[in-house]
Amino acid sequence: MAYATNIPMTTLLRYISNKLVRRVTVRVNTTLSEDHKRRRLARTSSGIL
Repeated sequence: MAYATNIPMTTLLRYISNKLVRRVTVRVNTTLSEDHKRRRLARTSSGIL
C-alpha cells in the first residue's frame, strides 16, 4: 500500500494506529459454473414447493 500511495510505510502505520486510516479487505468472489447454478436453483426451488 505504501508503494501504491507513494506514502512512506512508517507514516501509513502511524495513520493506521491513530485510526486516521482504516484497513479494508476486499475479496472477489468467483463466478458459479453453469452446473453449480442449476444445482443451486434446483435445491432452492425444491424447498419452495
